[in-house]
Amino acid sequence: MSGPLAGWRVLDLAETSQGLLASKMLAEMGADVVKVERSGVPRRGAPVDLGEPAPSSWELAFEAGKRSIAIEPQGPGASELVLALARRADVIVAPLGLGLLAELGLDEERVRAEAPRAVLAVTSPHGPLGPLSGAPGADITAQALGGVMWKTGDPDDPPMPGGVALAEGVGALYLLIGILAAATGAEREGRGRRVDVSLYGSQIGMQSWEIDSEWLLGRTTERLAVGHPDVSDRRICHAFETAEGWLQIAGVLRARWPQLCEMIGEPEMSERWPDERSQAEHIDEILATFAERLRHRSLDEWLEEVARRDILGVRVQNDDDIAADPQARANGYVVEMEHAERGAVPVAGSPFIFGRTPRAALDPPPAAGADADALLREIGYAPDAIATLRAEGVIA
Repeated sequence: MSGPLAGWRVLDLAETSQGLLASKMLAEMGADVVKVERSGVPRRGAPVDLGEPAPSSWELAFEAGKRSIAIEPQGPGASELVLALARRADVIVAPLGLGLLAELGLDEERVRAEAPRAVLAVTSPHGPLGPLSGAPGADITAQALGGVMWKTGDPDDPPMPGGVALAEGVGALYLLIGILAAATGAEREGRGRRVDVSLYGSQIGMQSWEIDSEWLLGRTTERLAVGHPDVSDRRICHAFETAEGWLQIAGVLRARWPQLCEMIGEPEMSERWPDERSQAEHIDEILATFAERLRHRSLDEWLEEVARRDILGVRVQNDDDIAADPQARANGYVVEMEHAERGAVPVAGSPFIFGRTPRAALDPPPAAGADADALLREIGYAPDAIATLRAEGVIA
């Protein structure tokens, strides 16, 4: 079954995981994504050397499902080649300053003149305007500027970033949303738009509840080390260690509070502290009691207990747990990718399910330039012209 974006063409000139992931998600939806990269320049990988065999986990995460053409930006005819690819594109993904396009001597005005219907999706650390518009940035700096680090960690420790590339991942999702909205507008108006999405802006956007709460209440919440500032210091919404594994109990409202207290053998607690106000005033004592009671039985036993009482509680999973989780497998959130060198490897699948049919794994990431000949034929290059480009070092 083809995806809903089958027939779309995406020109991927992204240089950070924000744009790379957004274009990969378009591939998961059925788009034909063409990655344009620099010939002879090693493909960017993880920020640290993990000593992995090729293809790296970075490539599996961000380059799967794409086609690749590698060019020498200073080569004769390189800019015309990329413009030919742009002319047929529905979406062009590029960094602020336009990255490889700028190396080719191409600016936004020229690209727009050649591809007026294409959506131009631009990534950046801080946004296209303001004093930091051209400043460098990264996932962790966006988490710092966006306030996520201020809210995360123990109050006695330094601000802490998330354990995942939160700004890049959320930035990719916002970019994807912007692309789909701009593409809808292009269909109606006959002309594409530019959409800018930054890491910093995405961090602020995803915290609309938390940030608005702080501003409207006139407060600056200190780090709690236990979770959400508006929830975790007022009611049971915490992870507890059991005799085997960790149990996360989600915010228990008043209707389930007596059952939760009864479950741990402390029914009088629900009478002593019956409402949210009294629970908030004694939250430290409540948490200590729960921690002591829950650690004496296994996680599986407690999961049975919370399910029986219709209390929201789940296992805190690590990545190995996720790989083996039948729920993740059934929905295609974890899939097996077949690769010539690495064999069958479990990879994060697509969160999108269209027509109740989970998506199979994308094709493995291509080698740089692997699809050059096919792509050039598609945009009208004759075999002798392709041979000339290769002889002149324009394509790999």
